[in-house]
Amino acid sequence: QAIQGEYFNNPVSIGKVFKSLKYAKLQDLKKYKFLVSYTDPSYKKNGDYKATALVGKYKDEYHILDMFCQKTTTAKMLEHLYLTYLKTANTGVSVYFYIEYPFIDDTLKREIKKANKRFNITLPLRADERRKPEKFYRIESNLEPLNRNGKLIFNEELKGREDMKDTEFQFLALSPKSRANDDAPDAVEGAVWVLNHKSLSGNHEPKIYGKPKNKKRY
Repeated sequence: QAIQGEYFNNPVSIGKVFKSLKYAKLQDLKKYKFLVSYTDPSYKKNGDYKATALVGKYKDEYHILDMFCQKTTTAKMLEHLYLTYLKTANTGVSVYFYIEYPFIDDTLKREIKKANKRFNITLPLRADERRKPEKFYRIESNLEPLNRNGKLIFNEELKGREDMKDTEFQFLALSPKSRANDDAPDAVEGAVWVLNHKSLSGNHEPKIYGKPKNKKRY
């Protein structure tokens, strides 16, 4: 199946890697040891989506509890992160907020500073500083087997929402030569990677971009 999209007037092939996505009713938040919010900010890429995936691991399954996937402003993207922080603050479950590196620059830091003041919160945002393989192969190798075996599960409450419609299209349109956006799959892969490797990080302390108490940097 091919869909004529907005990608250089070229048809977009569907189902080359991901045939479909699985939806289900997910667990209560207390069932997850911790959650990971991972953002692909597409900060300097014109036409790309800003995407954030909120993911938890339950047994051997990866549950996507929430998805943000929009062509929007940095301020709107950050607003979603702060609202996620507020919604999960008193649930008893820790949330690790990660953002793709190197898209944290001085301009984004200024936006974060403004949002910190607006929400009266210092968002504990961490940079994913791993040396990433090529995007398509990274997404395919880490997520396709999980999806094929029913271990990558999306919150059924997301189905039908515009953000989820765009997310699902990006998954189904993924292929080695596709020009379709892939920011949502990239965010999900980032969250899954952090869930799998967080315990292997040793004593490494990731950078936190916010308003340090004893510094005048922001």
